[in-house]
Amino acid sequence: RDSEIKDRCLCFGSRKYSTLFLAGVESLSPESARKLLDFVRAGGRIFCIGKVPSKSAGWKNHETNDAAVRLLVEKIP
Repeated sequence: RDSEIKDRCLCFGSRKYSTLFLAGVESLSPESARKLLDFVRAGGRIFCIGKVPSKSAGWKNHETNDAAVRLLVEKIP
């Protein structure tokens, strides 16, 4: 979630990614899900392997955050 999106890539420090593989990822923070949606909308690609994220990380406000994660992930084409 602390990365930047530039030229269809997700950039973090000196690293740049045009494609992400989420292997077995079931939980994300809503902020991370939003960043992934923004990444795809900017031209990046994401492949979910085994699971599609549907839960938030952590217990605090988990029902609200779970719903936010599901809504954001469903918007990813």
